[in-house]
Amino acid sequence: MHAIKSSPFLRPISRPASPAPQPAQPPSRPDSGIAFGELNPAAPLSRPSSGGPLKRLSISTIRGKSPARPPLNPVPATLVQDGSYLEALGLKLSEAVSRAVAAPPQGTQAGESFNGRKAIPPGRGKALGALIASELNAANGNPLLQRAITRLLHRPLTVLLTNLSNQLLPLFSSPEFLTIDGAASNPPQAHALAIAGLAAELLRTFDELSLGHPGITDSRSDGLQGVREGLESITTRVLTPLVNAIKKDLVAILDELKSHPTEPAFLKAKLQPGAPKPASPIQAYHPAVVQLQNRVTLHSKNLANYANVMGGTCDTTLASLHINLVWHALLALAHRRAEATGSPLLSAATGTKKKITPPPTPRMAIHFKPISRPPSPPVTLPVSRAADGRVVCEALRSLPGPKGDAKRELACEVVLEAFQSMEAFCALLEAVDNRHVNISPEDLDKLTEDVPTLLALQVLLDREGAAPQKSVALLLGFEEEQYRQSCLSSFGREEECAELVVRRIIDVLGRAEDQTSYSQDLLAWLQRQ
Repeated sequence: MHAIKSSPFLRPISRPASPAPQPAQPPSRPDSGIAFGELNPAAPLSRPSSGGPLKRLSISTIRGKSPARPPLNPVPATLVQDGSYLEALGLKLSEAVSRAVAAPPQGTQAGESFNGRKAIPPGRGKALGALIASELNAANGNPLLQRAITRLLHRPLTVLLTNLSNQLLPLFSSPEFLTIDGAASNPPQAHALAIAGLAAELLRTFDELSLGHPGITDSRSDGLQGVREGLESITTRVLTPLVNAIKKDLVAILDELKSHPTEPAFLKAKLQPGAPKPASPIQAYHPAVVQLQNRVTLHSKNLANYANVMGGTCDTTLASLHINLVWHALLALAHRRAEATGSPLLSAATGTKKKITPPPTPRMAIHFKPISRPPSPPVTLPVSRAADGRVVCEALRSLPGPKGDAKRELACEVVLEAFQSMEAFCALLEAVDNRHVNISPEDLDKLTEDVPTLLALQVLLDREGAAPQKSVALLLGFEEEQYRQSCLSSFGREEECAELVVRRIIDVLGRAEDQTSYSQDLLAWLQRQ
């Protein structure tokens, strides 16, 4: 037993003792200039050798730089162009389409759900378009491969169009879809705008790559014209009803400008460039003008939201809205009769009609002599058609319009011409309503240069001494409503009917017996048209 204890095989092998462990010191950071172990909050601040100001350490000097964030829309990696490239690309495109139309998670904002489904988030159409663009750009220099990729796009994009159209059907049937009661879109409108936004994002990729254009006959238009038309149809089906609802609301207000106001509204007068200062700081307007300003403020937010979602694809629709509203404003103001003394004369201080009879005198009252002179009588302000027209023009101009890029420059030019016509029309109204100013033939030609002929004729007939009948429709022998629907439905229709109507009016006025100097000037103006 003692032999076993003293056996050298069981004795531990001796080795030098390990040094005692030292407290671990964090390595010093080169960007901080001091080691972590040297930090002592109680130590006094030391001044650098250069004699600069005292510096106190902060967390920003110790913390390292944050890693760079990945890009929001990274460029998708292209596939290897080997023997199975087209098959793999077809699967990848189908998967991308499925992700684009898939329902988002339920953790989004409340109130956007419709039938238990959230709206499609923005950016999915852009991601799908980036995938298509990357694969087509990778095949540059190989027209056969590009044609094969283009043909491969037919099936997944057709599935995309079918899926988006099916999602739109329950939205269009909802009664809330055409209800515009606030600046924010309700759930059906938000879902429809999200679907149209996906189609608009994909259309931008088609525009950048010139895919599906009717005028292109190379591989880029190989069967994709139908897909492009389907995407444009989705955006039109969503945007047109919403814009028509806004147009219907504003047109109903503009039509009220045809009649004289019973209780005008008073606003601060707006000075025109070069115009004399008005006698009163306030101006009487038609109540519909004030109502129009309030509704335009609301609808401007909605239209800005539509333009933000749709991008440049809604420029044509917005241009059509502007032109239609301007035409209805011109038509309403042209057929509102002007009175020589203004209609009606109202007090600027009280906003009520001027009374003729004095108020009853109380039986028992103490009368004191006035210290100063009596106050001046209130200034009466007539409701001017020209003033109403200028405010309406400014309100309609504040609505969002076409952007004006190179591809859609025509839409901006048409809208600009419409507002120029309205400005010239307001100047004509101001000259005609001023009964004390004679209009020379040269001034008449200048005032009516940019105004539609039939609308200018209606305004000129309203002046005293023009004709026994103050309406173009009565001179033609038509009913007023029939004449407006037949000849004054739009700018284009007015231009088509202007020549024929002017010839008929010349015959009628030429046979009139009692002609004044103004009627002769009007007849000469018609002959110059």
